[in-house]
Amino acid sequence: MQPWLAALLLLFFSAPAYASLLITEIMYDPPVNESYDEWIEIYNPTNSTISLENWTLCNVSLLKGLVNQTDGKIYSNTTFDLSSGSFAVITDGGTGTLAYTHYDISGLALHTAASTLCGGLTNNNGTLYLSNVTHTASIYYNSSLGGANNNRTLCAYPESNSTLQECPPTPGSQNKKLPKFIVNFSTTFLENINYSLFNLSADSCENVEAVFQYNLTNATYSKSENFAQNISCSIMLASFYPLSAGSLTLCWNLTTAYENQSSCSQISILSSLPQCSVSARILTPIFANASQSFQYFIELNDTKCENKDHNVTIQYWIEDLFGIIVKEKINTTQEIKCYKSVSRDWTPPDLNGSQAYIIRTKVVNVTCNNMTEIETTASLAVKGAAQGSGSSISIVNHENSTKFGDVVLVELGIYRGNTTKYAIDLWTEKEGRKSSSVTTVHADEKYKTYKLKVPVQIKQNCDSSIKSGSHTIVVSGLDITVSSSLTVEGTTCPSQPSGGASSSSSSATAISSTSQQKENIISIDVLSYNETATAGADVKTTAIIKNLFDVRKNISVYSYVFRGSSLASEGGWVPNAVAISLNASKNMTLTLQNKIKEDISEGVYYLRIRAKSNKTYDKTVEIIISRSLLNGTVAVPTGAIDLTAQNTSLTVPQNVSENTTLNQTDNKTAAQTKKESPIQTTGMLTNLPSAIGNYVINFHILSLLENIMSRLKLF
Repeated sequence: MQPWLAALLLLFFSAPAYASLLITEIMYDPPVNESYDEWIEIYNPTNSTISLENWTLCNVSLLKGLVNQTDGKIYSNTTFDLSSGSFAVITDGGTGTLAYTHYDISGLALHTAASTLCGGLTNNNGTLYLSNVTHTASIYYNSSLGGANNNRTLCAYPESNSTLQECPPTPGSQNKKLPKFIVNFSTTFLENINYSLFNLSADSCENVEAVFQYNLTNATYSKSENFAQNISCSIMLASFYPLSAGSLTLCWNLTTAYENQSSCSQISILSSLPQCSVSARILTPIFANASQSFQYFIELNDTKCENKDHNVTIQYWIEDLFGIIVKEKINTTQEIKCYKSVSRDWTPPDLNGSQAYIIRTKVVNVTCNNMTEIETTASLAVKGAAQGSGSSISIVNHENSTKFGDVVLVELGIYRGNTTKYAIDLWTEKEGRKSSSVTTVHADEKYKTYKLKVPVQIKQNCDSSIKSGSHTIVVSGLDITVSSSLTVEGTTCPSQPSGGASSSSSSATAISSTSQQKENIISIDVLSYNETATAGADVKTTAIIKNLFDVRKNISVYSYVFRGSSLASEGGWVPNAVAISLNASKNMTLTLQNKIKEDISEGVYYLRIRAKSNKTYDKTVEIIISRSLLNGTVAVPTGAIDLTAQNTSLTVPQNVSENTTLNQTDNKTAAQTKKESPIQTTGMLTNLPSAIGNYVINFHILSLLENIMSRLKLF
């Protein structure tokens, strides 16, 4: 490996990984008191203590302690420090809380500076945001997951899992899932043998109070029992000693605080076991079509065949080639003498291309002896849609309403087929007029499905030129256009600065650092960028975005390469927009990436970083683009910009806070890189005059040197 490549890989893989807080439990619909019993649990998954001072919940500051609703006083007002692996519980501030009366709450006590949590947790759905200047945690909840007025919460189990499920409330302590119980019992018994009739098992070992009752009857026999049990993982219940052959009806009922199960079955008491040799095989088509039901058969065969009735219980299920179960395991008991064929149906999932599956069956119980085969399998190929030109775009989810000046997150599902197009644009409009900036993402690979959340910056509309009300979210690309409705009401326009409004477009290069502190502007400082590039290559730019206003600003930041009115980079004029929000006098470091077009001609071009709020601010630098390299080697300067990393992720940051760094590279300016990195060349470039030696030679400038030296008559 070349030394410069090792250095670049070290730079890439040593980028810091940031951890943050997690929202782990939500009581959004308490059954006792809707106004005072709501609470939110947060968790520190890191190895360090985190101070919650200057953190906000739904943009409202967190404060120490709890406000008692009865007397309005603050209690447990201890600290902002949340230690590693610990929980904190956030309750109402302005109205106070009664949650500590109705729930066993532990952990660090906090409240908000507002009258309610996030404006009052709705009983349908909502998105919660927990953030400070460097980190943001968000979670979306929906009442369809559970927890609706039943003294249950929605929790992450385990805490690192971002998927919510219904849980018993555990505010301030480790979350618990509600166990699912399975009642197992046999339907065939032999006389004069003692059995445990039931085996109750759960998919998690949480202690649950349960009441179990059953009755076992026929015309001459009756037995009933009730059990009040604390069930953890599993338990055996009910002793059964059948005295004579025959049939009985078994009915049972299981009741817990959150579920009720009941069932009735026929059971058989046998006097002796017939001799048998039971085997099973699966008859299935070789091919099936995705999304279309087909039939397969499980054949049971007793080769000894004494013409006596006996029962065989089989279990069957379907897996993919990785062992993931795609059709759940099901037990069925069949009565046979010598042979029986059991038919079953399955509808394969919708898919593109083709997929192999394995149908499995297992003989789990027989009322005879000498069982010779336990499990058998059969393979099946499912044909889906051909990998043709078909692409699809769907709008999965977004907020129903917003305000002018806000950022809206739109969740998209994208499948790119065999099309050469890859850019997807997203914007909002009202009566054919755009009411937002255009955000562009790329689906780089064919035949691939992408799931992503894309931010779109709604215009501030401070002059009220755009009508409020119902707007349309438009997603267009891959020769597909889809839309959805969004309500836009109100505005986040800042108050006018006392010093007068700045111009609609401001060049960051024309403003000195002294004047920046006096003017209300968005400042752009370039830390590092590719001064040279080849056609088809990626260009990375690291810049600091500063909000020099005295109010918070929502800003859309993007970059492109151009000359005159022509683009030299792919993806349009807004190819890589990132939506950020900065408080007054705060800053953020961003890394943006552009791809140079393949068919671009050599020469000097311009790289522009643009920041748009209610006004537009630009920073423009020169970049040299070439098409090939000369024979010869060049020593890469120490601290050169990382050219090895490629951004293959489509997920755009959902919420980005100030004073943080996205995809941070070496933050040296181009001038620093030149100063620290003397040129080292070999081959025919060794004896260049000093005038040419003052150029910084990088990976992609060599092909231009021949033209430059030719014009200087050096060849």
